[in-house]
Amino acid sequence: WGDGVGAGDGQTNIVLFESPTAPLVSIGPLQHVECSVLEMEPSYVVGNSYAPIGFKDSELEGVFVWPESGYMRDGVGERVSSIHSPQPRGDLSFAANLNLFDRYFFSGVNFGVADSAQRDDMDAFVEDAFSDDASKNPFPNRRVTLIRDFGDRKEADVKEDFYDPEKIARNLLLNGAFNVNSTSVEAWKAVLAGLRGKLLDFDGDFGKAASGETPFARFMALIGSRAGGFGSVGDSAGDEGSGWRWYCGLSDDEIGELAEAVVEQVRSRGPFMSMADFVNRRLSSGDHGKAGTLQAAIDASEINASREGRLNDDAPSNPDDKRYPNLFPTDWKTSKRGVPGYLAQGDVLANVGAGLSARSDTFTIRAYGDISGLTGTPEARAWCEAVVQRVPEFFDPQEDEEGGEMIDVVEFRENYRDRQDDEVSGRPEKYVLEKFSRNGKLSSVNKLFGRRYKIISFRWLSQDEL
Repeated sequence: WGDGVGAGDGQTNIVLFESPTAPLVSIGPLQHVECSVLEMEPSYVVGNSYAPIGFKDSELEGVFVWPESGYMRDGVGERVSSIHSPQPRGDLSFAANLNLFDRYFFSGVNFGVADSAQRDDMDAFVEDAFSDDASKNPFPNRRVTLIRDFGDRKEADVKEDFYDPEKIARNLLLNGAFNVNSTSVEAWKAVLAGLRGKLLDFDGDFGKAASGETPFARFMALIGSRAGGFGSVGDSAGDEGSGWRWYCGLSDDEIGELAEAVVEQVRSRGPFMSMADFVNRRLSSGDHGKAGTLQAAIDASEINASREGRLNDDAPSNPDDKRYPNLFPTDWKTSKRGVPGYLAQGDVLANVGAGLSARSDTFTIRAYGDISGLTGTPEARAWCEAVVQRVPEFFDPQEDEEGGEMIDVVEFRENYRDRQDDEVSGRPEKYVLEKFSRNGKLSSVNKLFGRRYKIISFRWLSQDEL
């Protein structure tokens, strides 16, 4: 397995997928879920964003391709039709990301007798979540915090929401979320380097990544990562074949290179209206249609180039088969692209995705005013500053009549996959891709103003503070 089939250059076992051993705190780790059915579909679906192999450039504008009738070739290459049925191809990553990244989140709530349990039972978890002592925050993602202002609701009613997975999110805030629309290289460097010093599980022994490296591990536990664990290959990330059983560690220079590439992609593709919009590729021909923002930045930065040399393999060639055009993109330098030691978009999202957002909800607003005399010269000036925050509560508090659940300004289209048939062939020509439709249940004032902004703080400023 791995880098070779011989005893000296291969591994007796390799790990490509894992079942979680601790609570998930983001959608990213779902890349290990087996979503593919056909051999032509990707192994890591959720969180990744490469266009499906076999899509022509002209087909990148859609998420579904219905090829010509199946066919085979005879001995001299002539086409023989009507022998096989056509095999439709869809963009599984696009559909999965569209459905998951803006509709679900993992609270990390975990209780019981498991080693990863934070509390003995749910009651203890809720009590600590409502504690005034911040050190008792029971959420694995410590940025998740309770909304302390309950408005007209009683604390007992809010606590009851914690026992309902469909309602718990409306009582939580993500403290210090990073807006993916940022075009600050320094800000992206800070986010990407946030894993520096993270403890990794090396065959049961916890330790840090190599000095000066920021790890982006695909697995919670790096099984077989030490010498002799899976074959006779050495125990260093720089050894031949280590990409099959190691992690991707980035130096400060590589972090900076990646941050610059991300900002370039954000400027080129943004603004992003949602996390799925950021994660997915654009439905267009050209480079934006080949991969999502982070994956395109990773490829442009060439931070995987040094790893390609250690993987010791040549680029694959495309077969002469019209059924699968562009089977391998021309910029792929190795057929081992995607092994655990090769950085992919899904690895980044699995590690830092829990702190990302496509919008900001807290804003600092400053205002200035003056009064002038008859001569037009200002006689008095004043500066003030307010911090306001958007909260889940609507401007006019309103709840859905069915079940008492809070409703949204827009509704998710459950039928976005419904096809619009081509009148000539009767085959799916294109898909309805509008993700949301306006929610008709809202009152007119809420349709106009949406969610409520609350003043968190207010102060007068002196001119020296400007």
